[in-house]
Amino acid sequence: MYEQFCLERWQSLRDFRAHYNLSESGIEPLRISELGGIEDAGMSYGHTKGVQELRGLIASQYEACDSENVLVTNGGSEANYVATVSTIQSGDEVVVEMPNYMQIVGLLKGIGAKIKYFWLKGDEFRFDADEFSRLVTTNTKAVFLTNPNNPSGTVIQEEELKVIAKSAREADAYVISDEVYRGLEHQGDITPSMLDLYEKSLVTSSLSKVYGLPGLRIGWVAGPRDDIERAWEVKDYTSISPAIPSQKLAVKALERQSKFIERARTIINTNMGLARTKLEQSGAFVWRTPAAAPFILVRTSFTSDTLGYCEYLFEKGGVLINPGECFEMPGYVRIGLGSSDKQWLNKALGQLVNYTTEYIKNTAGAQIAK
Repeated sequence: MYEQFCLERWQSLRDFRAHYNLSESGIEPLRISELGGIEDAGMSYGHTKGVQELRGLIASQYEACDSENVLVTNGGSEANYVATVSTIQSGDEVVVEMPNYMQIVGLLKGIGAKIKYFWLKGDEFRFDADEFSRLVTTNTKAVFLTNPNNPSGTVIQEEELKVIAKSAREADAYVISDEVYRGLEHQGDITPSMLDLYEKSLVTSSLSKVYGLPGLRIGWVAGPRDDIERAWEVKDYTSISPAIPSQKLAVKALERQSKFIERARTIINTNMGLARTKLEQSGAFVWRTPAAAPFILVRTSFTSDTLGYCEYLFEKGGVLINPGECFEMPGYVRIGLGSSDKQWLNKALGQLVNYTTEYIKNTAGAQIAK
């Protein structure tokens, strides 16, 4: 049985009631009109592996990859599901990068895999090559990455990815890499895909986070053909095929990929400076600047009970952020910064700081009373 998915349940019970929703993990969603119209699309199932044109555009993002190396899914969540359950069986040993947003960890626990965590180190969330190499053995069936990382925003760089590839190759292990934030690096080049560095990789992604198109529910798995065929066999038991109108719109989005990436980077670089000013002035958070993604993971200097703190923010001020407990990281919170409305974000962050100050005063008063 799968355990409750803390992060998804935390948000789904609150986001429609929040006055200031700072829990989102993607860039501000676009409207269909901003993609441009689509020609009349039939309402048939379509090819269950995905529309050929869309699979070709996805494949073009990777070296030595064609449409037969791609399976289109209903969002990145389904991509992660079919990639995981088609590869891992009960009793298999796996190594998982942490912190993690915990979907795949939940799947692995449900399957009955033997999980070994490798944690990114310190407040800078550094990759420790020596520790990683010790964890990967001949018993390792697969290594799971989230790169760029959710929730830390860290990017494992190319030379470090090559270390991962070397260890995986020596163990004859898969690397399954969630790359949904690839393209939302705040500066510089797009992070290399694991698929281009290691021959036994499966990578997943979607149009939800960087492109601001979560409502299309378009994701994908890319990898070796035999592995894609196995993932496709699992997908036959889940959603059959993605919606044809969504796939048509996804083609339009990928045809203008660079514009979507530029939009996302502009939004987050503007908002990062605003967040830094607001949160540093409060003195309540230990700040680190992430390298990628539209959110920040900050350590609270005033409590390790971040679940209780986040519940207070929501109940008292309608401010919704994500508690570190959902990432197995109590004492941290993840704050979404993907809004395209700077005025709204400034107000939302102001309310976050105000209710944080109130929480600290009330908590201190309760401790004195005891």
